Amino acid sequence: MFKNILVAVDGSELSFEAAKTALELASWHQSQLSFVYVVEINILLTDQSTYGQYIDYVGLEKALREGGEEILAQAETMARSKGLPAKKVLLEGRAADEIARLAKEQGYDLIVMGTHGRGGLKRLVLGSVAESVVRQAPCPVLLFRSPTVS
Repeated sequence: MFKNILVAVDGSELSFEAAKTALELASWHQSQLSFVYVVEINILLTDQSTYGQYIDYVGLEKALREGGEEILAQAETMARSKGLPAKKVLLEGRAADEIARLAKEQGYDLIVMGTHGRGGLKRLVLGSVAESVVRQAPCPVLLFRSPTVS
């Protein structure tokens, strides 16, 4: 049923828990598996206020990319430990938009990701990547919610 699975990872424990289930699904369905990490550099660069002049944006961008590569390598190691090949994709932009765009362009059958389950004011202020992915996705989205959210 799911031949092409996209797993969004952000380095959180929750995203790696979601990845574990995606690995099981990929094994059961003999699916192609891809991990995606989105570097949200553009968001950081839009607020270059008075304090922004003191930030090393080139160094910050490099650190964010390296962090993303490390997270993808951890996910790939998880897949290899289960004997599954996995593709790694590092993108730049708004996370929800890039995840949904990739799923559409590459024909993924399923997106797997964690959601921190923020509600109320926190969700209004911070937004919800997961909710936006669900709204834009061309395929089913399997969400893992943090067990600490009430």
